[in-house]
Amino acid sequence: MEVEPQSLSSSASPAFLVPDRAQKLDMLMHVQEFSAIIALITGALGVGKSRLLQAAEQQLSIHHQVISLSATQLNSESMVIETISEQLGCLPSLSEVESVLSHMQAQEEVLHVIIDDAQLLEQDALEILLTKSLSANGWHLTLAGDEYLKQRLDEMQVSLQQENFYHLVALDIFSEEDCNHLVKDLYQEAGFSTLPVSAKKLHQLYLLSEGNAAKLVEYVESDQQQKEKSAGRFPLTHVAALILVGAALLVSTLYQGDATYDQEDAIAQLLEQGTKKEPLIKVAPTTAVESKKPSSITQSKQISQKTTGNSELNGQTEPVSQINIETKESKALELARQNAKQAADDASKAEEEISRRQLEQQKRVKLLAQKAVKQSRQHPLLGVQGKSYVLQLLGVRSKTSAEDFIARFSRQLNASDLNIYETKYKGAPWFVVVYGPFDTHQLASKQAGSLAKSMKGTPWVRPLSKIQEDIRQLKPH
Repeated sequence: MEVEPQSLSSSASPAFLVPDRAQKLDMLMHVQEFSAIIALITGALGVGKSRLLQAAEQQLSIHHQVISLSATQLNSESMVIETISEQLGCLPSLSEVESVLSHMQAQEEVLHVIIDDAQLLEQDALEILLTKSLSANGWHLTLAGDEYLKQRLDEMQVSLQQENFYHLVALDIFSEEDCNHLVKDLYQEAGFSTLPVSAKKLHQLYLLSEGNAAKLVEYVESDQQQKEKSAGRFPLTHVAALILVGAALLVSTLYQGDATYDQEDAIAQLLEQGTKKEPLIKVAPTTAVESKKPSSITQSKQISQKTTGNSELNGQTEPVSQINIETKESKALELARQNAKQAADDASKAEEEISRRQLEQQKRVKLLAQKAVKQSRQHPLLGVQGKSYVLQLLGVRSKTSAEDFIARFSRQLNASDLNIYETKYKGAPWFVVVYGPFDTHQLASKQAGSLAKSMKGTPWVRPLSKIQEDIRQLKPH
């Protein structure tokens, strides 16, 4: 059994297809579309056989009905026939399947059967698959497996007296260039706009994986998860919140703190200067110490003070020292007023900017909500995030058949998660039953595995965005 990681690129989207695999997919699609021979994919464990199958299935399902099975769970003839019958909506017998195939052929419809890990098929199951594929009204068959499967087909060519009834698509390990291409695509698919690893680390990943695609995806997935954990320790929402809090504190400081402190400083300076003013007329000393004969410097100072006082009393010009003090007071008060006015203006502008951004954000949220409501009214799947995944359980021409299918499984599954959407195939209605959504491909794959036994077939994991495109194309909004 080929086990490959299912997180980063398990949807096998075109981003996974490095140049070599893109060429192989083109070759495979050409065989499946324009030839009735069997398509055989071989390669060592982990080279990407399952992923190439998934990519082919994703493209084929747009215009054809596809039944995808894994021989790890369904390997006997009876299990294979029952599963195909279930998917076709008929009774579990080969004759009923042949009847449906004949009807499909009359309507120029094609059924593609895809088997992964086909080397595990029992011989009777493999024979019935090959025989029906080679018949006139059979299905198109694609098998993926190891070299042992190729050996079995070679032996059956001899026993069935059929030559060249299969086309071989052999997968090799990746070159370093292909590995680098895959790593870039994986990170891009995971949401990284720029490659978060250096050229040196790219080379190390290639050496570690030895060109094995499965190992490479596993290493990249591990690295990506570590980056997500690191980012999760301090989410962007917290950063944004801190920025808003910081802005609020800045506004508060500008609006209140600066003006207050500036004014207080100016007033404190004035008070300090006021306490240091000397009296215009000095009172004569009375104590014995103060009555001592003053020095010549003191006498000169007293004479100057008396002269100044007498001049003031006689209505003459104010002393120079008092003019300087009043000038300083005036400048300090003016500076305080200017600082207060500037702080108020800055705070007002900051508040206006914050209000404007909040209004814009509210408008965007309202528009998104209105859009989501509008979409959900048309179809439930349009109101779900497009990055989710769903399980495709059935695709049929009749809406009644799809509704009957839901009725059968509504007890086993959550009925609210079962949906039918309508699309078109060859100009006629086509009804698809899906189950979900699931937030990640890994969760969807896990659910698909748990449903495999009860549904006698593994449901197909599909990106919800692709289904939403189909719904919108039929019912534009």
